[in-house]
Amino acid sequence: MKANRLSGLLLFLILIATAFRLSAQPGEADRKRFEDTKAKAEKGDAFAQWSLGNAYLKGEGVAKDDVEAAKWYRKVAEQNDAVGQYNLGVCYHEGRGGSQR
Repeated sequence: MKANRLSGLLLFLILIATAFRLSAQPGEADRKRFEDTKAKAEKGDAFAQWSLGNAYLKGEGVAKDDVEAAKWYRKVAEQNDAVGQYNLGVCYHEGRGGSQR
């Protein structure tokens, strides 16, 4: 009886882990949203630039890349955006994407 419960619980946990892994893979909609955001960012949209910085820093929808994250945060910071300046400062402080010390 305990073996059946344990087997059932184990199967349930495997199914949950598989579902999370599948949902973490970027789909076509995620790629489209990323490309739309990137197009806006390249035109100077500060929020889109900040969003790209976050995406690259966390590896969401794109490969994790600290240098690219710092690049986009720098573009936001250059627009006198306090949040962008903060994020860029955190990158520098943590040694991500280069150091300005």
